[in-house]
Amino acid sequence: MNSLRLLESNKEWTLDCLEFLAMSILVLNTNIHSDKIPRSLRLTKASFIKTNKSVLNELVTQKFIGDIYDRIAK
Repeated sequence: MNSLRLLESNKEWTLDCLEFLAMSILVLNTNIHSDKIPRSLRLTKASFIKTNKSVLNELVTQKFIGDIYDRIAK
């Protein structure tokens, strides 16, 4: 099941949840790829998963969030 299908089939997603996930992805992309952010302050996969799971709770799995991190990190 691809990510879009997962989001389309889940009735629990609210606009706030989608906006949070979108903003989280933007922050991650900037955080990982900006030369202005020291390596010591870069988001780890574990912290990205923890933050998103704490807000999105049962809407996403750790694997789903981890896959997003891996794709952005590439």
